Amino acid sequence: MNAGFWREVARAVSPEPPPPPTPVAAPADEAASVPEGGMLVPIDTWTRVLDQLANLHQAGQELAEARERAARAETEAAFLREQLATLRTTRRAPPRRRTASAPARPAATTPGGARAAVARVRSRVNTWRLVR
Repeated sequence: MNAGFWREVARAVSPEPPPPPTPVAAPADEAASVPEGGMLVPIDTWTRVLDQLANLHQAGQELAEARERAARAETEAAFLREQLATLRTTRRAPPRRRTASAPARPAATTPGGARAAVARVRSRVNTWRLVR
């Protein structure tokens, strides 16, 4: 006796249970509730899509904040450059130096002024003398 025969005997004694029903995409009543142009999406896929949208939204906000900070920094840098240029131009006053060809002027230009200056120096020096 061969294996095929015994298989047929086993089926006759205990029949196989019917195969499980194949899943149907959507019952007829649910398909009727889907609007035109819409489609049913599994919940896991839908939550992943929403998570990605939330990530995109957050990335957009961070990008906007970064642009705002960059614009603020550029404005501040331009302002500071302008202030530095202004400061450099105001400090560039030519230094006053005496040249070797120019003779030194006396302290007093009037004849009585020189005598008065000498008198002031003498009186000051007189106060420095020590009394013995």
